[in-house]
Amino acid sequence: MSQSDTPPEVAAAARAESPSGMSRADAGDAIEADQGPAPATGTAPRRSLWRDANFMTLWSGQALSQFGSQITELAIPVLAVLLLEATEAQVGYLNAAAMAAFLVVGLPAGAWIDRMRKRHVMIWADAVRALALAAVPALYLLGMLEMWHLYAVALVVGIATVFFDVSYQSLVPSLVPSDRIAEANGKLESTQQIAGLSGPAVAGGLVGLITAPLAILATVGTYVVSMIALIRTRDHEQLRAPEDHAPLHREIAEGLAWVFGNRYLRRIVATTSISNLCSTVIFTLTPIFYLRIIGFSPEVMGLLFSVGAVGGVLGAIATPRIVALVGEA
Repeated sequence: MSQSDTPPEVAAAARAESPSGMSRADAGDAIEADQGPAPATGTAPRRSLWRDANFMTLWSGQALSQFGSQITELAIPVLAVLLLEATEAQVGYLNAAAMAAFLVVGLPAGAWIDRMRKRHVMIWADAVRALALAAVPALYLLGMLEMWHLYAVALVVGIATVFFDVSYQSLVPSLVPSDRIAEANGKLESTQQIAGLSGPAVAGGLVGLITAPLAILATVGTYVVSMIALIRTRDHEQLRAPEDHAPLHREIAEGLAWVFGNRYLRRIVATTSISNLCSTVIFTLTPIFYLRIIGFSPEVMGLLFSVGAVGGVLGAIATPRIVALVGEA
């Protein structure tokens, strides 16, 4: 018998038994509606970022470009020392040109990029780096390459790299959900570590096989691939409204005041500055010592650089234990 066929006196009795005046059947239906669908017995696993097409597009381009950067970092010194017979001072000028980019545009770049779409800045930075580096093998094959060309290329590539790196640090939050940012950064960082470990050895082998100028073409190719990958990547970045922007010089001044007003950041800046100064000296003398004084081949120098990168990884692993022993500050 359907609910519509229930005798009125029976329905009235049922409503009387229910505190709300509803029948048990109606009350049960109401409770079920309030509770919603029954909870699932288990939580569905999240899809891995390795299966996220958008993230993988970015990751694949960056993985290649990071290996490409390792090739250039070895090929340029080999080209300067062995093919152009650069003096110690000239190799120093070459490294200074690359470092000058960070000193000259490092501060304004951050404030300027804050006004722009990060992905677009990275696309243009890759294009500039590819074009600048492509000039090196072209000039070499024409018999026109000189040291001042390398100075100019190092400066231009350095400036583009500053803009790329600053934008790169802020891009990931616009690609993945907030609860996946740490995972995404971890995957990108691990890829960079792998490139730092194996890249120099691969670069040394490539330079020994096809010469330094032609090896630079491989880097050009990786930057082009990175640029295409960035074009295909989709982000959800929200730009700040124009009225939210203070004048550029004021934003730079506020940033400096904030950094130097914090005693921990002051120590970090001082330590990093000293480290960069000493590293520049090492990067200047090492290629000359390996290639010219000892007579190592580019392949051997690349292997030695990879071994040195292993030390960096071991240091990162040991850092928590060291911090526990000596403290953070």
